[in-house]
Amino acid sequence: PAGLGARDSLRLEAGLSLYGHDMNDDTNPFECRVAWTIDWEDEQRWFIGRAAIEQVRDQGAATKLVGLKMKERGIPREGFSVLSDAGVGVVTSGSFSPTLGQGIALARVPAAMHRACRIQVRKREIPAKIARLPFVRKNKQDLT
Repeated sequence: PAGLGARDSLRLEAGLSLYGHDMNDDTNPFECRVAWTIDWEDEQRWFIGRAAIEQVRDQGAATKLVGLKMKERGIPREGFSVLSDAGVGVVTSGSFSPTLGQGIALARVPAAMHRACRIQVRKREIPAKIARLPFVRKNKQDLT
């Protein structure tokens, strides 16, 4: 791939969120894997919405952003449904990974979802699994 296609496949392989797709103004830091950016220790670091974010921290988020690897041939795309016993989620970014040779995605899923799921691709439900992020680390693929 070249241009934006190359950038997007590399971003996805690195497990990096894209604003407007994987996170937006309505997504809290716990739902999009950026809670590590909040300094909870310094009480002087007050910000609008801190009490609401502390409540999510203490009670847990309803959804989470996860990496998904397709178990069969198929390319997950933004907006496709992610199905599991824990509920329904949605693919927020998805593409074919040239490095891994398979379809990968970032998806917002119910917090209770664990390993196995299915992605609705047209009229088929293709098996997928939650994968550790980043998908590719220092040009080495995660074999899990």
